[in-house]
Amino acid sequence: MVALMNSEWRMVMVMRFILNYLADCYKFSLTNQKKCG
Repeated sequence: MVALMNSEWRMVMVMRFILNYLADCYKFSLTNQKKCG
């Protein structure tokens, strides 16, 4: 049970990290007219 919750929490953290990265990259591309990645 604990392991399952731990893996779910890790997945949520990874998803939030990716979403934040994409949002920052999108804003950066808007301000600097450059492609993301």
